[in-house]
Amino acid sequence: MDMVYKPLKTPFLAAAQASGRRTVDGLTMLIGQAVPSFEYFYGQAPPKTVDVRALAIEALGL
Repeated sequence: MDMVYKPLKTPFLAAAQASGRRTVDGLTMLIGQAVPSFEYFYGQAPPKTVDVRALAIEALGL
């Protein structure tokens, strides 16, 4: 796992993928933290119809 989310594929992740390792980018971690925060503040989970990852990618210009 690389906690960096811009760029999504860092040299570290690229090297791990090249050696056949499973990788997790930093955006996954960021979203993993954001969803419980959303639930706390709004008292409900984000709607299932919302693609949080796609929205984040668009907002970050990735």
